[in-house]
Amino acid sequence: MGHEQHPAIRLTLAQHQQAIAAAGDNLTNKAVRELDSATAAAVAERRELAAMIGTMRGRWKQRKWLAWTGSGAFFLGLLISPMFARVLPFGWDGRVAAYIMQADRWGAGAALMQAGNLEAWRGLMDDFKPDEEQPGGARGLS
Repeated sequence: MGHEQHPAIRLTLAQHQQAIAAAGDNLTNKAVRELDSATAAAVAERRELAAMIGTMRGRWKQRKWLAWTGSGAFFLGLLISPMFARVLPFGWDGRVAAYIMQADRWGAGAALMQAGNLEAWRGLMDDFKPDEEQPGGARGLS
């Protein structure tokens, strides 16, 4: 087969231009498809990253809210607990006071009376002496 019979020789100038344009279009279309694919992948990654950041912000806000709520509940409990202890039945209020003061109920009561009115406590202690008339030196009011 000679050069004269090659199909490219038999094509007209317009046909060559169309072939070159078609090849260029195919190449351009391929590049556009690849760019579109890369753009879609980047958008998907951006959305995924934004979701992760949103989740992390949500967790941080939740922890902050939980810390404030816990602190508020703790301090509110400290303020309200004496009022609740006062109305407990069966003498539990005295047991709670003794537990807080780390003493028995008798010692806790004595410490509370002494702290409440020192002068009256001293007067009570002056009046409360061993009674020599009772056997064994029992204590009583004279």
